[in-house]
Formats: sequence, C-alpha cells, structure tokens
Amino acid sequence: MRMTLSTPLRSLGLGLGLLLWAAPALAGKVEDDVQAALTAINDGDFEQARVLLDQAEANAATSSSVVLSQSLASISFYRGVLEYYDGDRDKKTLELWRLALLADLEYAFDTTLVADQEPQDLFEALRLEVGARTHVEPGVREDRPNVKVFVDGRLLNQFELVVEGRHLVQVHCPDAKLYNEWYTFGEAPNYYALCEGGTLGGGAVADAGGGKGGKGGKKPDEGKEPKEPKEPKEPRPERDVNMTRVAIMGAGGALFLGGAVLNFAAVNPTYAEIEAVRAAPATMNRAEADALSAQFNLLRFSTMGLLGVGAAGLGVGYFVTDDTALLVSPAGVGLTGRF
Repeated sequence: MRMTLSTPLRSLGLGLGLLLWAAPALAGKVEDDVQAALTAINDGDFEQARVLLDQAEANAATSSSVVLSQSLASISFYRGVLEYYDGDRDKKTLELWRLALLADLEYAFDTTLVADQEPQDLFEALRLEVGARTHVEPGVREDRPNVKVFVDGRLLNQFELVVEGRHLVQVHCPDAKLYNEWYTFGEAPNYYALCEGGTLGGGAVADAGGGKGGKGGKKPDEGKEPKEPKEPKEPRPERDVNMTRVAIMGAGGALFLGGAVLNFAAVNPTYAEIEAVRAAPATMNRAEADALSAQFNLLRFSTMGLLGVGAAGLGVGYFVTDDTALLVSPAGVGLTGRF
C-alpha cells in the first residue's frame, strides 16, 4: 500500500462534482432527513432525531443521486450533539465528531446547537487529528474514464488521496446507474466491481433502485464475448513516506488532543467543584480547599503544556521536508536538515 501525508488536492474534483451532480443531490432523501433531524433536535425531540438520522444513513446507501459531504458530515455531527446532551459525551461524542470530519474536514461547528466553548475547542482539536491521518492512493483507473467514482460526495480523481477511515463510496457505471456502499479505507477498493454485480468487499451489490448488480441481478457483461486482455501497464513509482513528518505530526496531534480531552474531562469539572465550594464555604474545610486548588492548578498547567507542545509539534511537522531527519545525540533529540 502506497501512503503519504500530503494534503489531497480536492478543488478540481469538488468543483466538477458539484457542477454535474449538485442539482439532483440537493433534492435527495438524505438531505430531507438531515434537515428534519435538525428540526427535531431544535424541538427537543431527541428520539425522533435519532430515527431520522438512522434513516438518512440508510438512504445514503441507496441514493440515486450523489450525496453531498455536508449532509454526510451532518449525520454524524448531529448524532454527536445528541450524545453530548443525552449520552456519552466523553467518548461517543468524540467518535461521532471524528466521523463527521472524515466526511468533510471543513465542516463548521454549529454553535446554535452547542454554545459552550469547550466542545468547540475539542472539535477543532479533532479536526487537526483527522487531518493528520494517513492519506492513501485513490485507486482510480485511467483506462475506465466512463466510470465516475465519488467519495463522500466528491468526484475522485487520480491525483487525489483519501483519508483512512469510513467513507461513502458511490460509483456511476456505464449502465447509467449509481451504486453505493460504505467502505472503510485502508487500501483503496476495486470500485469497478460495483459495475459488475459485486461489492467493494465482495459479494452482490444493491443498486439505487434496490436491484442486485444491474438488471435482474445479472452482471452487465453476462452473455457477451470476453474482451481480450489489455497489455499490463507500467507500475507507478512508489511514493516514500516521510517518517520524520509522520512522527512529529503524529506526536503533536496526540499531545494536542490529550490536552483538549484533559481540559474537557478534568479541568472544567474541578473548576466547577471550586465554584460550588465558593458558593457554600461551609461544605469544605481549609485543608480540603487548599488541596482542591492545588489539584486544579496542576490540571490546568498540565493542559496548557500539552496544548502548547502539541501545537508546536504540528507546526514543526508541517514544514518538515524530505531533507529533514531526526538526530539522536548524547545531548538529546533534535532535527537536522532543511525546512
């Protein structure tokens, strides 16, 4: 598997994808379900919102039009909001918000749903974490220009990369049908199997109209003479992974996220406890109050240290080039080379 941490060039694919597909997609069932779920959340009907979001995800797998990344990200973001208010905000909310950013790394935090600053900061930390994940080769074939591949609503080109994780893959095949499947990227799948009655992971596929593998469950080429095999193409040169950048950005992202989580899970509750004691001083003696203050200061400075070092690591890693390497010496560990 060829991997790199270069930022994917999405602008051309996004522009062409929106030009060709935005009009039908905007009127899709997924978008309607997502909008209805948002209305239910604002009305305080969380159970109905969950039903609508489940329905939106199911409709995405059978949509006859390309589903926009904004809508896919909203499904996971709104689920995270529901967990924040009525569930596991320390773990499940983070998992769901990661999925939202996988679908759309530029997704904006909705402050009308969650106004507190801490979850907003945490969401931005998750954005850095997801953006620093490994990106993999797209796996789009040059010899199949009549097959269009969309990942999370964006037209996938040969020069683009895909962030590792779960994405919605939609393939527009020569039979003019759109085949959809959720797929977790490590290596790129064989998208063209969907046009031949299979799935990205093997087996039969359901098309947008509910059929299997084209008309009547038959493969599009069934009954035709087999085509002559094409000459094998020369393999592309391998892309080397800049391990220095991977190490620095990975460590920086982990430290930054750790600081954000520590602030969210420990600093804020401790501060709230201090405020409660200030409001009712008789509930705690002087020694206990001093211990609580010391604990708060320790947690606060630890959080600031993790956020600062993590941000510095991400910043340094961004400017690391292939001519830069880690230098280990008796005096410590540093960088040598060109930035």
